Amino acid sequence: MPRSLNCETLLSAVQSAQSVESAIRQLSMLLNGLHVTCHLAQSAVDTIDWPYLRTTYPQNWISHYLLNGYARVDPVVAAGFTRTFPFEWSELEVVGEAMAFFEDARIHGVGPDGYSVPIVDRTGRRGLVSVGDSEQCDWPDAFDNATVVLPKVAHALHAKAVAEAFGPMLEVSLSPRERDVLALAAKGRSSKAIALELGVSEHTVRGYQKSARHKLNGVSIAQAVSIALKRRLI
Repeated sequence: MPRSLNCETLLSAVQSAQSVESAIRQLSMLLNGLHVTCHLAQSAVDTIDWPYLRTTYPQNWISHYLLNGYARVDPVVAAGFTRTFPFEWSELEVVGEAMAFFEDARIHGVGPDGYSVPIVDRTGRRGLVSVGDSEQCDWPDAFDNATVVLPKVAHALHAKAVAEAFGPMLEVSLSPRERDVLALAAKGRSSKAIALELGVSEHTVRGYQKSARHKLNGVSIAQAVSIALKRRLI
């Protein structure tokens, strides 16, 4: 009979864990052995660039998955990095290469059912947290409130993954003019050209550039632009 998940217990497991690897292991235990996977895109600009993956699936399957380039055909990943709302894997259209992928997964002992939570954080970075069948537990029959609790847990896990992969990011608030001068600098405009376009003095432009650079902890305008682009501030 399905049981209810305790949201506070799951969130505490994520927040108290020393690493994402430890967090997903703890979550898997609390989820009756369901596999837990956390994907994270490297930049806020690209949809998915596959640099960060933590999972409780067996290493032999992960190695097989990566060697065969299954990220390209995995329908869960494709949906997870393009959709906005959580979804059951059973909702996905599985044809062609995706069908062959799921069959290979079955042969390797990986079940076809699960639930995924796509995430787009405040910087625009995409992530995906999924739970899936294991030998100990089948997803559809596991819990009666999972679709309410898991999205909250997924966002906490995503935040932990971002901090682990890139370091904690402090909130930065740029003024409209600071965003304007950085956006134009990103297009290769000189301070003089920016001043002409915005109808202000070059001295004023340099002042906005300096304040934006300090807020972003950049040692140069080029670095400040790079940081602002990465965080989707411009």
